[in-house]
Amino acid sequence: AVTIPDVNYYNMQSFHSQPILRREGFGVRLYSSADAREHQILSSLLIVFVLVWAATVVNRAMQKRVKRGAIATAALLVGWILLRLIKWQINFETALPRYLWYTYIPFQILLSFIVLWLAWGIDKPEEKVNPPLWLWMTAILNIAAVLLVFTNDLHGFVYVLDLSQQGWLDDYTYGMGYYFIIALFLIQFSTAIGMLIVRCIRSPRKRGLIFPLLLHLLLIAYGYGYINRIPIAYESDLAMVFAVLSILFFEASIRSGMIPVNSKYIPFFTNSPLPMQIIDDTGDIAISSKNAMDLDNETLSHILSSNELFMQIDEDTLMFSKAITGGFSVWHEDISKLNILYEQIAESVKKSEKTNEVLTKSVKIKQEIEEENARNQLMDGLEAEISEKLTELQDTIKKLSESENKKKGLAIVAMSFCYIKRRSDFFFSEQENLPIDAAELEVYMDELSEYATLAGVNARIINEIKGAIPARIDVLFYNFLEEILSYSVKNSNGPILVRLRATKNDFNMWLMLSNNDSLYKPNHRLNKLVQTNCGKFEVKDLDDAVGIGLSFTSKGGESNA
Repeated sequence: AVTIPDVNYYNMQSFHSQPILRREGFGVRLYSSADAREHQILSSLLIVFVLVWAATVVNRAMQKRVKRGAIATAALLVGWILLRLIKWQINFETALPRYLWYTYIPFQILLSFIVLWLAWGIDKPEEKVNPPLWLWMTAILNIAAVLLVFTNDLHGFVYVLDLSQQGWLDDYTYGMGYYFIIALFLIQFSTAIGMLIVRCIRSPRKRGLIFPLLLHLLLIAYGYGYINRIPIAYESDLAMVFAVLSILFFEASIRSGMIPVNSKYIPFFTNSPLPMQIIDDTGDIAISSKNAMDLDNETLSHILSSNELFMQIDEDTLMFSKAITGGFSVWHEDISKLNILYEQIAESVKKSEKTNEVLTKSVKIKQEIEEENARNQLMDGLEAEISEKLTELQDTIKKLSESENKKKGLAIVAMSFCYIKRRSDFFFSEQENLPIDAAELEVYMDELSEYATLAGVNARIINEIKGAIPARIDVLFYNFLEEILSYSVKNSNGPILVRLRATKNDFNMWLMLSNNDSLYKPNHRLNKLVQTNCGKFEVKDLDDAVGIGLSFTSKGGESNA
C-alpha cells in the first residue's frame, strides 16, 4: 500500500490528469480542448468574444444589411459552438451526437452564404430591392446541401461511416456529396470576396485588401489540412478555428474598407440642407438629401448624358451634375430670388417715385371704400334677416308689463334674443358659404328649446344626421323650430318631438305636435324662403298628434335667396 502525504495536492493533480494524459501520453488533442472542463471554458470564452465582436460591428455599421449580416454570423457561430459543447457531453454511441456532428457542415455553408448575400447587397438601397435569381438558386443549393447532410444515414453520400464499428468517428471517409458541399462553400466564399474586391478596387486603402485575402487562403489551407488529416489541422477543433477565422475575416474586411462601417455619412447627407443626390453607375439614386428635387427617369438620364455644365429645368431652377467615383453627383440651384430681384429692378426703373406714391394712395383709398361698402352690405343684409324679429321683440317687451302671463312673455323674449344671436352667426356662415355640422345645429336647437321650457313647452331634439349640412338649410330648420316653439308658447300647447334625418339626396326635419297644434300655418316669409330653396312642407295626421315636416334636396341649400 502507498500512503498519500498530501491528499489535496493529489486531488488537484488528478483533476487535471485527463488532459495531460491525452496530450503527453497519447499525443492527441494537442491543439484543442482535451476534457469537458476545457470544452466548457473555451466555448464560453469564444461565445463571449463572438457576442462582443457582433455588438461592436452593429454599433459601427451604417447600413442595416451589414448589421444583419454581423448578427446572423454571430448567431450561427454561437449556435455552432453550443451544439459542439453539447456534443462533447453526450455518449457517442447514440444517434444524437452524430447528428450534432452533421451540423458542422451546414454551419459552414450557411456562413459562406451570409457573406455572399452581404457582398451582393452591400451597395444596394435598403428598400424595395429583391435578390436576383442567381442568389435564390444559390439559396436553394444551400438548402439541398443541408438536407443531403442530415440524410447521410440513408445514402452515405457525404460521410462513409461504418456504424457497426465502435470507433467509427476516427475511421470514416468522405463521399462525393462532401466534396460537392466543400466546392459550394468555396465558390460562395470566393465569389463574395471577388465582389467585395471589385467594389473596393478604387479604394485608397488597397493594401488593406491583402489581409482578407490572406485569411481566405488560410481558411482554404486549413480546410485542406483538415480533410487530409494533417495533424496540426486535424487535431484542432474545427468549430473553434472556423469561428475565429470567420470573425478575423469579417473584421479584416471592415478595416480594409470592403465592408463600409465607422461612418454616419448617410444621416449626415440626408439631413443636409444641400439639395443634392448621389446617382450610381446604373442611374439609380444611391442617397438623397431631404431638399433634393424629385426627378423622373427621363429627366435624370438627360442630365447625366448632357455634356453641358448645367441644364435649366424650369424658369427658376438650374440642374448641375458632376461625375464622381462610382456614379454622379447631381444638385440644383434655385434662381427664383434672382429672377424676382431682376423684375423688381426693371419695374423700379420704369416708375417714378411720385407716380408710385399717387398709385399707392389711390389703391389704399379704393380699398378702404370697398371695405366700408362691404361692411355696410353685410350689416344691411343682417338687418334684413332679423328686422322682423326685432320688431316683434320690441312689441313683446312693450306688452310684457300688461300681460297676464308674464312667464310666457319672458319665454318669448328670451327665445327672440336667442334667435337673433344665433341667426347672426348663421348669417356670417352663409356669407362664407361654410356648412354647419349637424351636431352644432342640434346644440343651437337645444339652447332655443330650453327657453321654451320657461313657459311649460318641452321640446326633445333627436339628431340622426352625421356630418355637415348646407348653411341655408341650417337657417331654415332653425327658423322653422323657432316659429313652432313661439306658436306653442303663445298657445300653451303640449310637448314637441323634433327629429333631424338625412338620406342620400335629402335633409328632413319632422316635428310631432299635439292635436292642438294642427292649426299651425307657416308665415308667408318662411314659406317663400322654403319654396325658393327647393323645400317643401308636409303635414301628417297621426292618431293622437300631428306631424309637420320640412324637407330639402341636397342641392337646395345652395341658394341664398
